[in-house]
Amino acid sequence: MHPTYQLRALYVAVILYSFWTQTAAATLQLNTNPAVKEFGAAATALVLCYDKTVYALSYSPTSLAHISAKNINYVKVETLNPGYHGGVDAEITGGAIKKPNIVITLTEGGRRLIFKSNHRSIFAKVIRKKVIPQCNQNGTCLLPFRDSVAHDSPLSYYTAMARCCCLLLVGFLLIGLQAGNGYLLNTSRDLVVQFGTYDVAHQQCFYQRLYSGMISPQSVTFNNPAAKAIKYVIVESDQEIAPGGISASITSGTVGDSNAITVQVNTSPQSIKFLNNVEIRMFCMK
Repeated sequence: MHPTYQLRALYVAVILYSFWTQTAAATLQLNTNPAVKEFGAAATALVLCYDKTVYALSYSPTSLAHISAKNINYVKVETLNPGYHGGVDAEITGGAIKKPNIVITLTEGGRRLIFKSNHRSIFAKVIRKKVIPQCNQNGTCLLPFRDSVAHDSPLSYYTAMARCCCLLLVGFLLIGLQAGNGYLLNTSRDLVVQFGTYDVAHQQCFYQRLYSGMISPQSVTFNNPAAKAIKYVIVESDQEIAPGGISASITSGTVGDSNAITVQVNTSPQSIKFLNNVEIRMFCMK
């Protein structure tokens, strides 16, 4: 293709990209999440049983899971130095207050892919996490493209068609990238998956770790030699290496009734290999 048309196609692409990046930046300004979010009621009789900080530049959303020997009565999520971006969005996605297990999911304001601030979570007899969003930097700088040809030469039919095809290709490419980003930022990515309900009468009877780099999906089977039913299963990504979560399903057996269960774990969004380490734990009656 003639260099003139290539440069113009890139120029159109930059304009389209600038519109999308400005929209994304504007979304960040709408974050009105409070800097501190609490679940349950604080009391002097409570003791700290969990404390973790989610650091800026780590991937959002992220989930924190905790299992305690006693009921978790209070959870506090605090955003450190929230600035004008506000706090982190926190919600209970598993377990419950006044239960022995709980899962808290933190999402950066505006559903951005990366946390902008540090966040700390504390549980009393459950204290949980603080998350701090960071301030956004200046908008993306765009490099202007200039046409070195002062005047267009007469266009042949084939040249005009090539020009249109180039513009359409660039447009579809950008739309595809935007759609892909929307999927990553706005689609639920499970980081902790639970089956059944945990109870203090349960004890861990199985543990296995799937490592980053292993082929996805992986199936894990446990046949309890004590012939006791498996009451609770939790699958958790360590979320340490790359974005993306997991999906899990019971492909054999029934939680709560069966003493043999098979769990299949996939990456989510789907990929050929696991991007993070995954822990699978099963609990039976004591």
